[in-house]
Amino acid sequence: MLSLTDHSDLKSTRRALYLASFVTFAVANADFLSNEVSIFGLTFVLNQPDLVALGRFSTLITFFVFLLHAFSGLTKLWVNRAERIFELQQKKLDEEMSEIHSEVYGDGYAPGPEAESWDLYYKEATNRIRKAKDKAVSIDINYSSIKSLVLEYVLVFIFASAAFFYP
Repeated sequence: MLSLTDHSDLKSTRRALYLASFVTFAVANADFLSNEVSIFGLTFVLNQPDLVALGRFSTLITFFVFLLHAFSGLTKLWVNRAERIFELQQKKLDEEMSEIHSEVYGDGYAPGPEAESWDLYYKEATNRIRKAKDKAVSIDINYSSIKSLVLEYVLVFIFASAAFFYP
């Protein structure tokens, strides 16, 4: 049961979301014969609308955490796809430059002190590819940092504030 409150990854969050949703549906559609539950002599008064509201709130928060984890997975997929595209672009660029060098200089290519225009183009294109790849990785790193901040601090602050000001 304790593992259902763990939201450290997508799988555990999905499991907790299923449970919160199921409990909310069950409580909302149950017929309560009495508003009291007695356990070991202790009597608890349960109000069905309040239980449903609590279930809806926990489902909403769990859904929000689930979306954070899902988007994190999507950014990682995007970065992997972008890296493959950049590798293909770099490979194509290298092949083009190799072909140009072999046509112009033959097999014994040795760049002279002054760079040819296609060598400058190659360097600029390589820099553009590298910058685009770095940008994709940076977006993933920034999103991971924001996700960690929200999960570790912001949600705790929201829960504590709600419990303190609206018990």
